[in-house]
Amino acid sequence: MNTEEFLAKERLITIKHECGHAVICHHFKLRFFAKHRLTDENRWTGICYHPQTTPFRTAVIAWGGIIGEYYNETYIEGIESLAVAIESLAVGVDDWLYVLDENHESDDAQCILNHPQRWRSCTLAVSIFLKHFDLWQRMVQFMDKFGHVERANVSNDFLHRTEMTRAQREASAIRETKELVKEFSNK
Repeated sequence: MNTEEFLAKERLITIKHECGHAVICHHFKLRFFAKHRLTDENRWTGICYHPQTTPFRTAVIAWGGIIGEYYNETYIEGIESLAVAIESLAVGVDDWLYVLDENHESDDAQCILNHPQRWRSCTLAVSIFLKHFDLWQRMVQFMDKFGHVERANVSNDFLHRTEMTRAQREASAIRETKELVKEFSNK
C-alpha cells in the first residue's frame, strides 16, 4: 500500500470514527460538531465536540467512535438483531478494552475506562448505532464531502432521506453492483 492509499484509508476510518460519535450525540439530542483534518505530520485526525453530559452518556459516545471505526474494518452486512451484533462484537470489546488500556491517554479511552459499566455502555452504543445506521452512513458521506458534520446539518429532510427500509437498502446495493458490473464489462 503506497502513502496515498494509506492516507485515503486512514481518512475514511477517521471520518467513520467521528461520525460514530456524532450519531450517538444525535440520539441523545445533543448539539455536536465533528470534523477531520490532516496534521502537520501527514496523519488524519478528527474530533467531535459536544456539550458535557453524564459520565455514562459520555462513555456511550466514546464507544460510538470505536464502533464506527470497527464497522469500517469488518463491515457486518445485514445484521438481523442487536443480539447478533453484540455477539459479533463480544470478542472485539475485550480486544478494544486491552487496546484502550494500552492507549489510555486518548480521550475515548479515558471516557470508557473511567466508567464502571463498560459492557452496558458498549451494548447501548451498539443498539443506538444500529438504530441510526442509515443516518451514520449519510453523516459519513456528508463529512467526506464537506469535511465536517454538525447537528444543524441533520435536518428533518436529511433524516427523512436516511430512513430506508432494509429492502430499499438491498435494492440500492443490487442496483449499485449491477452498475459497477456494467461499467467494468464495458472496459
